[in-house]
Amino acid sequence: MKSYITVLFLFISLIVSSQTIIGDINKNISVSIGKPSVDFTTYTIYSDAVADFGARNAISSEAQLMLQSQAEQETIKLIYQELCNVLFNGDETVYDFLSANIYLQAYSLDESKKSRLVSISYPTRTSIKVVMALDLIGDMENNIIQRYINDSDSYEPLPVVTYFEVGDSYDSLVIDARNIGFNPSLFPTIYDVDGNMIHNISFVSKSTNNTMGKHGFVRYTKDIKNINKVYDDLGKNPFHVVAWNPRGRLGGDLVIGNEDASIVLSTPKLKQAIRDSKVVIIID
Repeated sequence: MKSYITVLFLFISLIVSSQTIIGDINKNISVSIGKPSVDFTTYTIYSDAVADFGARNAISSEAQLMLQSQAEQETIKLIYQELCNVLFNGDETVYDFLSANIYLQAYSLDESKKSRLVSISYPTRTSIKVVMALDLIGDMENNIIQRYINDSDSYEPLPVVTYFEVGDSYDSLVIDARNIGFNPSLFPTIYDVDGNMIHNISFVSKSTNNTMGKHGFVRYTKDIKNINKVYDDLGKNPFHVVAWNPRGRLGGDLVIGNEDASIVLSTPKLKQAIRDSKVVIIID
């Protein structure tokens, strides 16, 4: 009996001691957050954080795990904040879009918590740095852009214009939006000079099989020489236009010339292509 009591006492003491150590570690952890960024060419949000124990000597493996956990938690918060700051279109951010839908808010927060760990490094013997990423496109079960498309409650009939006889050869659209102050957004509306919509989220089918969930509503690139290599499904004969200027309060929409817009809307194959996400915007 005495032996049992002794073992029990030692076990309880060990637990109390462990909890005290963990508490001390938590009190001494400091976290330095990085600056999140968005890579629109891959629709990925990146961020990082460094957690430091503030000790003189190298820390234990248990403390390292706690540091990593703390750094990851802070990084996920940053990623969610950056997601909310991303432009939805030329006039609103993702936060504006989510503010009217509590279910999408919860979904976006849950998806942020699924951010993947990109790398771990050790700046000092007592600190850990983590870099994490949130992919906005991907498979249909974990796809933020596809979910936003499906939950967009706007719908308008496709525009019909038959001003030009251009044949049926163009199979994709490339817009050069460099050096005009354009800010990439998730769902930019493309207008002609007169303000008519050429491409907009309200034209998109809400089907979960839509290919826009894989590539994004539009595709962004900085590599103008290898567009077809980057997007092997783009098509062999893209129609190239130069954007005139950005549009919208936040500069996340684009204006193209009326003649270019008419060609787009006069080409059945091209009209269908842009609704299959075969739109590439060249950015700075």
